[in-house]
Amino acid sequence: MKTNITDQRLQELIAIAPTVAVRMDMEWLSSTSNTADFQIRLTSTGTSIVKLNAFIIRGVHSPKITSGIITWKALNDNADPKWLGWPQKGTTNLPYISGARKLNFSSATNIFTNETAPIIPNGNGVVVGTFRVFTTTTWNPNTDFGFVWEMTTGGVVGYINFETQSTTSLLPVGFMHYGPTTSNAIGKCLTVTSPITQVLNR
Repeated sequence: MKTNITDQRLQELIAIAPTVAVRMDMEWLSSTSNTADFQIRLTSTGTSIVKLNAFIIRGVHSPKITSGIITWKALNDNADPKWLGWPQKGTTNLPYISGARKLNFSSATNIFTNETAPIIPNGNGVVVGTFRVFTTTTWNPNTDFGFVWEMTTGGVVGYINFETQSTTSLLPVGFMHYGPTTSNAIGKCLTVTSPITQVLNR
């Protein structure tokens, strides 16, 4: 038996359907003459339950901010016991591509299992890591770090597991900041923001 759905009813169904959306903010904290600290915050902005599995920080900073060598590493042990100390304080330097001035960290897909992955909350979200950028000399006076998230085709900046409110199955998917939608990715359901200007070494 065929059932006809009016346009109005279709819009009503769409309006109440669970939505998957996450915002990823890069927030500057402070800087010294040769360091700059920032944190990454994830916030669920949709109506579906969204769980963190892993994520990527990938993007470039302004040129000529220093004559020294740049490195960066995790700064804190996360206070949430479910996070098992991620990101671990004092670990080795995180991946950085000096020729491209690019922070290029990928946590892969195994920070958590599907069973241990924490829910990304709405509202204020959750800080998933605090990081420090170093230079071996000093920042050039009054320069702006000017971070820009990678925007190349297929640039993925977050791997998230999610489950809708209507099912208990947990599906691994990649949230893509930019790029085509594939069978295991939800295109453009992740919004990323750059920080307010961080002027270094005033």
